[in-house]
Amino acid sequence: MVSRRNYFSIFLTILVIFFLFQGTIVVRERWNQYDDNNSVNYSSLKGSLKWKQNSSSTIPNADNASGFVVYIGDQDYDTFNVARQWAEYNKKNFFAYEQIEEYEVNGKVPDVLLIDGKIINDNDKALYLTDLVRKDRCDMIFMDLPEMKMLKSNSNLKDLLGINLIKG
Repeated sequence: MVSRRNYFSIFLTILVIFFLFQGTIVVRERWNQYDDNNSVNYSSLKGSLKWKQNSSSTIPNADNASGFVVYIGDQDYDTFNVARQWAEYNKKNFFAYEQIEEYEVNGKVPDVLLIDGKIINDNDKALYLTDLVRKDRCDMIFMDLPEMKMLKSNSNLKDLLGINLIKG
């Protein structure tokens, strides 16, 4: 049996330990600014050396050695935002088109061609893009696969995606 004096000392010890651990967490959360990086000097780049976001969205710059990325698909989905942020992160020009018919190569081949599979239909423009990938060594990434009926009917698209057999 525990006496009142021992019970009180055990309770007080547990209470002190609890407040010691919880107090350090509360203080750390209140006083620490996780958003601020104190090691960075923000005024190190001035004038023309500062990075500026590229606002062009029509024709790729021929002088740009870093290349460009083309996104073909619906611009309301999250995949569009992810693709745009990835292109900005890699310092590449980014061009977006709603349909495959809107995209014209104009002699320059993109570094990466991002295609939303939902927009591919039965026209021959998709076959033209497959020729672009094969001849000019352009990387093509499908954000979504095309519909199954489109894959069944288009053998060139199946060949491009590496699909041998569609069951069902």
